[in-house]
Amino acid sequence: MAKVKKMPKKMQAGFQYTPEILRELLNPINKEELLTLLKDWGIKKIAQELNKVETFLKSVGTKLSQKQIEDLWLLREKELIFRSRSWILFKFTKNSQEIKDFHNIQQQFEQYLVSHQLKFNNEIKLYTLRDEIYINLIYHGPFRLYEENIYDFKVIRSVQRIRCLINLKLGILRMNGRSLSKIQLILNMIKEIFGINPKKIPIPAYIISDFIKDEKPIKKLIVTCPRMVGGFSGIEKIVVEGPNVVEGLYNLQSRQEIPFSFQGLQKVGPWTEAKSNSARITNRGEIQISDESHQERLLDMIQD
Repeated sequence: MAKVKKMPKKMQAGFQYTPEILRELLNPINKEELLTLLKDWGIKKIAQELNKVETFLKSVGTKLSQKQIEDLWLLREKELIFRSRSWILFKFTKNSQEIKDFHNIQQQFEQYLVSHQLKFNNEIKLYTLRDEIYINLIYHGPFRLYEENIYDFKVIRSVQRIRCLINLKLGILRMNGRSLSKIQLILNMIKEIFGINPKKIPIPAYIISDFIKDEKPIKKLIVTCPRMVGGFSGIEKIVVEGPNVVEGLYNLQSRQEIPFSFQGLQKVGPWTEAKSNSARITNRGEIQISDESHQERLLDMIQD
């Protein structure tokens, strides 16, 4: 017989989850941030000496309100998605107008889907995160065959998301997702509802070069090798990885007398990707920021 998994039950006042599901939800969340969240919920007796799952189960249990599951999901998003995913950057004219009625903005996005007959496979959900609005377009992806156990199959249709972080005061929009048509859908909604016109921010090779000079240590470098620039064929790109690749290239040439240097790589073609401990940028206009303390400085660098 096929193994049946216990799914979360939606109750009138929220949701009930199994310990197994809660363990997976809590897995990427830092314990200190989880403890802060529990205190924000007004929980006074917290068994801090236990592990994350045991602490949560003893303090909260398996029944969560709608607000609690949203708070927990947002904390998971910050840890798992914000710092590990690549985001496409857009810029628009700053709008100092404050959004006083957030519920009304949510309704406008929902009405857009209805009026454009897109509600059948799209849902929209907005959250406030400090100075940013976090927009989620949720839709069902293609059907897939899933093997649950040996020769035990299910056909599933997973939920997929286009994620968007928008800061109206700074004039910066960040977008993450696979579907180009869905990304364009969110852009169209934002243009109409907020009255702005976001333009994609390019990240040319000279910006990547500035990033390499400013960020230390650099852990990964990619340079493309177009024949018209390097004057040779047979290699499309060169990837260098390590704890400090810039210093490593200097040491490789000076100590091993191998003519393969940082300056030499610059001559064969443009930088197309660079990664440090805190961030990664590519010439496709993508940026990943794993350390929030570097965020403002890196965004300023890319916009210059």
